[in-house]
Amino acid sequence: MSVGSTNGAGVVCFDKRTGAVRWSSGNEVAAYAAPVLTPPGPGRQLVNFMADAALGFDPDTGRVLWRHPMKTAFARHVMTPVLFGSGQPVIVLGSHQVGLVGLTPDAAADSGVRQRWIRRDAAPNFSCGFGIGRHYYGLGPSSDLVCVEADSGSLAWTEENWTSSSADKAHAGFVWSGGDDARSIALLDDGQLILWAPRPDGYRELGRSQVARGNWCSPAFAGGRLYLRDGLKGPGQLICLDLSGR
Repeated sequence: MSVGSTNGAGVVCFDKRTGAVRWSSGNEVAAYAAPVLTPPGPGRQLVNFMADAALGFDPDTGRVLWRHPMKTAFARHVMTPVLFGSGQPVIVLGSHQVGLVGLTPDAAADSGVRQRWIRRDAAPNFSCGFGIGRHYYGLGPSSDLVCVEADSGSLAWTEENWTSSSADKAHAGFVWSGGDDARSIALLDDGQLILWAPRPDGYRELGRSQVARGNWCSPAFAGGRLYLRDGLKGPGQLICLDLSGR
């Protein structure tokens, strides 16, 4: 997990059964993004987006494999990295000032990682997008929904004015399913819930409903039920929506 210390404990691996420290590594300050593991196999890595850089770690030893500087004014790095492929995956991540970036670990590069592309017109603020197939879907810098091809960084499409909030406060929390009949649910910061089909050939909305007040919640979906918390300030309330259709 991201502990965020400059004394060799930027990331710390704990034994989940005992809490004992297995390793600590890196002199990085933690941000808000969650670390992710690349798929099992040779060259597996732990990827973490921290306050001033994205890093890759050996998950067994904690050794820093690469570091890609991404410094911004407020170190407001929230987006959990999205991985495409294995071995040498495309890692998509970004922030409000840097833009949306595609990286690939590359031992031949001086820093151990190669920047494939960057798109400032698809920069996330503090919302986490997701990937299906070879495309990334997420909230862009102008309250718009964007679809970006992961390998090239080309912009497949954008749905403008998707949210009514100002760009500096716009947020969307996504849950999704993959496959040929992929669907996504998006909870917007104004409390609207949108059902839509993530496709690289264009945006298709299937329905929307007002289910909560203003929020910056990332909802959870389990057993046909969607769990969310509304309210930006104050106690708010926990809401459970039955989406099973039963």
